[in-house]
Amino acid sequence: MVQIALTTLLAFAVSTVLVDAALIQPLKRDLPADHGCAPCDGGDQKYYDAAQKAFSEVDPNLIAEGKASFDQTFEKGYNPKLCAAKSINCVTAGKGVKWTGDEHDQGLTKPVGRWRRKDGTETIAWPYWQSTLQWTCDGGSGTTYNAHCTIFTCAKGTMKADISTGGSVQGDGVPDNSAKNVCGCFPKDYLDTDIAFTHI
Repeated sequence: MVQIALTTLLAFAVSTVLVDAALIQPLKRDLPADHGCAPCDGGDQKYYDAAQKAFSEVDPNLIAEGKASFDQTFEKGYNPKLCAAKSINCVTAGKGVKWTGDEHDQGLTKPVGRWRRKDGTETIAWPYWQSTLQWTCDGGSGTTYNAHCTIFTCAKGTMKADISTGGSVQGDGVPDNSAKNVCGCFPKDYLDTDIAFTHI
């Protein structure tokens, strides 16, 4: 009886996330070519659909673990298993780096996991294809736009972003409004890319 209830709960959790994602249709958007961004070959729709399909195939136990993470605190260095799943992009915020999202502004779809650690760092997981997500730190900010067949990430001021599939962007170190945004496009394995923002 308990096993049936647990299976039903897991199925409901996954179907709720998938229903939210299924209601979204990608809008065509030009990404800056001067940062190495190229449009999806043949248009966005088939790539958006492929990302949603990959997300629907993520192990339901990992999705359930992600949902349970919001109310917990984890040990330093904890690495969420969900972050290794295809179609999941995890963003790790170093000490002193804070996500600007809130209950009403969480991305195109809500995060599917949030792991706050005792050392002040945290990791948040989203399915691939999001609106722009932003983090801040003392004297800096960082954004990532995980959509349109790439990971478009920027760092400003005292922020640095490391991309798990190779590469990074780092702000100019200027901690005021004169700081310049330093951006890059990282299309390699975008469905499996994670980003780490740190204060420099």
